[in-house]
Amino acid sequence: MCPVNCKGCDIAAQSKRDIAKKKEDRLKSFLLWFGVLTLFGAYIYGKVAHQIDYEHFFEKNLQTSSVTELRDNVFDLSMSDTLKLKIQTAKNQGYGGPLEVGVVINRDSTILDVIVVEEKETRSFLNKLVQQDFFEQYKGKSVLSSFVINADVDAISGATVSSIGFNSAIKDAAHDYAKHTYNISGLAEIPEFNFGTSEAAVLGLMIWSIALYYKRIKWLQYAMHLFSLVLIGFYLNLSLSITNFGSVLQGYFPQIHDYLVWYILVIGVLLVAIVFGKNIYCYRICPFYAIQWLANKISGINLKLHSKQGKIAKYITGVLLWLSLLVGFLTATPSSGSFEPFATAFSFDGEGIQWFIFPAIFFSAFFIKDVFCRYYCPVGSFLKFLIIRIRKPIINQFKLWRNERKGRQVIS
Repeated sequence: MCPVNCKGCDIAAQSKRDIAKKKEDRLKSFLLWFGVLTLFGAYIYGKVAHQIDYEHFFEKNLQTSSVTELRDNVFDLSMSDTLKLKIQTAKNQGYGGPLEVGVVINRDSTILDVIVVEEKETRSFLNKLVQQDFFEQYKGKSVLSSFVINADVDAISGATVSSIGFNSAIKDAAHDYAKHTYNISGLAEIPEFNFGTSEAAVLGLMIWSIALYYKRIKWLQYAMHLFSLVLIGFYLNLSLSITNFGSVLQGYFPQIHDYLVWYILVIGVLLVAIVFGKNIYCYRICPFYAIQWLANKISGINLKLHSKQGKIAKYITGVLLWLSLLVGFLTATPSSGSFEPFATAFSFDGEGIQWFIFPAIFFSAFFIKDVFCRYYCPVGSFLKFLIIRIRKPIINQFKLWRNERKGRQVIS
């Protein structure tokens, strides 16, 4: 029988742990490369597969007898033997990615209708535009109108970015038609940056989060949770989701002069993660974390998962991240892979399964601390991947190169 402190047994046990660790590392490496390669393939497929046949699209959606392309982005629509209209298309960037509209123009150069040709918007945002008749307000307007948001055109609250994106596309289409038909130019105003209260508040919140990394004061952290819940969650409805990062990966960016606050939050969080290796969003700025934090504070209950169950559950976030990006890439629509219940929580306008996810997470948060953040959130998983799997190896390689260079200088 082995003595209590048997070195042979300790060595054997350590050897088993090392073998198990190597197997786990190989599995992680395989899954990582599998995920990257499948996402790359999905990205290529999404870009190639989703091409628009304009003539077929207009014939189907406008019930025309024939469609003739006159020049790039301009089509002649034959609605009947006597009625012929023009439709001018234009593209812009919305919240979830590029969008394209067709502006149907009467013979008197007024707008008869606006049709959405393509969009990548989060479904809840687009639903708000349709339900509140956003596109109806363009009917009867002249193509020479200024189309200024909140002056000529009313933006929809809770879908401001989408309102601005669609309005810009409609304006571009109308003004381009006026330019080619009447040789009128200079209709569009030069866009200006608008750094206002919202932008300053979000920037201040991010600086606040960074400062708490270096000086942790509990009451200031609690105050930040409540402030972000009101500002990011309910007022701006700007919770970060996998849609945002999927948009960045696919090269979709809203116009910076139209929505500077998006760049401050989304690009700011990414830059801090890449440059400083800090996740300033999760467990800090995230308003959905604040909801879970409040629920858990109210109950005072914190059930612990079994260590094995907890380990398996943590892998779920990686799988959900991969699935979210995969669906977004395949459809070339980042929002199609999003399942986070943020719209349900903050604008009460979720989609399908989100209405089941939110109450389930909210109820669970009373008993399991940070349940969504720890086991389901793709945003946290993406930022973790960015910091650990991309930034860390680069930093380590740089340090190795610098040490080798110093060693060569000492020898010489």
